[in-house]
Amino acid sequence: MAVRSIVTDEIKRACDKFLESKGERKMGFREMVNHAAREAEKRRRIPPEDPMEKIAQEIERESQE
Repeated sequence: MAVRSIVTDEIKRACDKFLESKGERKMGFREMVNHAAREAEKRRRIPPEDPMEKIAQEIERESQE
């Protein structure tokens, strides 16, 4: 078991080094879950845009010009 753990640790370090060289930050599981939750919250907060409201805003902008 100890040999397998050493190999696994070496692979993990090599992967971390590779990702770091590509400019990717190492992120833990908890960070990934929190990030996904924040992104989902942002998507949920943005209300779907009403097409009629969009047209009304365009007409209003054009009339002000």
